Amino acid sequence: MTNKMCCSSCSVETGSLVFAIFSCVLFCIASLLGIGITLYSVYVHISSVVHSRTTFFGPFAPFTMILLTTLAIITFVFTSILWWGVHKRKAEYVKIYFGYGIVVLVLCLASSVSFSMFFWQDEGDGGETFFRISSVVMIFVSLLFSLALVMIRATYKKFEQQSTPYNNQYRHTELLDEKC
Repeated sequence: MTNKMCCSSCSVETGSLVFAIFSCVLFCIASLLGIGITLYSVYVHISSVVHSRTTFFGPFAPFTMILLTTLAIITFVFTSILWWGVHKRKAEYVKIYFGYGIVVLVLCLASSVSFSMFFWQDEGDGGETFFRISSVVMIFVSLLFSLALVMIRATYKKFEQQSTPYNNQYRHTELLDEKC
């Protein structure tokens, strides 16, 4: 039984290509917004230091925005690699994204578990609700992302199988040619 279909009506490479395009557009927008918000938060932070005012963003906002923008840019680059790999039918590029996706999935689940362990206590200030919702959302997003990774794995396995000169199912013609 071949693993050609995903979601019973479209091929795995079509699903991977749609995922890559959607993710690429999403993280391109996130990167551009992140750069804009980072520049604005740095400007507000510098002007508040110069004028001795308190800021809305807090002292760690510029660092946090730089970190989030960097992560969005890295994700955009890896998603572009996936898009190129699916478009050119290169298993190596798709496999690179698959490895990146496994690392992201492990980090996301680890941070969700750490949120659950450290911030699940009810202290009465309402802050724990944010971390509970964040943990549940990260677990849900991780489940959806793991389904996409299954589809991406099937895509690169299919590309690897197609890239071999003789598939095992056609090997009988090679043996017949040798005898004649």
